Amino acid sequence: MLSFFVIFVTFLPASVLSCAATSAVTTPTTTLTCATCANAQVLTRAAAGEINPTITQTAGTNASGCRTITVTCANPGGNQVFFFWEEDGANRGTSTDGTTTVTRTLVCDSNGELVLTEPGPPPGNGIVNAVECLAAA
Repeated sequence: MLSFFVIFVTFLPASVLSCAATSAVTTPTTTLTCATCANAQVLTRAAAGEINPTITQTAGTNASGCRTITVTCANPGGNQVFFFWEEDGANRGTSTDGTTTVTRTLVCDSNGELVLTEPGPPPGNGIVNAVECLAAA
C-alpha cells in the first residue's frame, strides 16, 4: 500500500500541471462604426480679396465612444472668419462666431458620417464632409 501511495504522490504534480492553461485567451474587439470617420476634406477656393486661413482638425472621442473632430479656423490678420460646409459638393451652410476665430465640433454617427450641430440661430444639424475657411484679405 505504501508503494501505491508513493507512486500516486510522484505522479500527482505532473497531472495537475498538464491541466494548466498554455496560452492566453483573446477576446475579439468590436469597432463602432461611429469611431471610424475620417477628417473633413479641407477646401481652398479663395477668390480675389479673400484668403483661406489654416484649418486645424483635432480628433477626440465622446462618451459614447464615437469619434469627434473639433474644427478650428483662426485669422491672424484680424478679419472675421467663416466656415462654408459641404456634403459631396452640395452647400450645407455657413458658421461664424463674428470673430477672428471659429470652432465647431463634428460627431461621427452610426452610419460613419460627420454631423455638424450648429448652435444657431436658427439651430440645426446636418451631414458634412468638407469645409472651407474664408476671410477678407
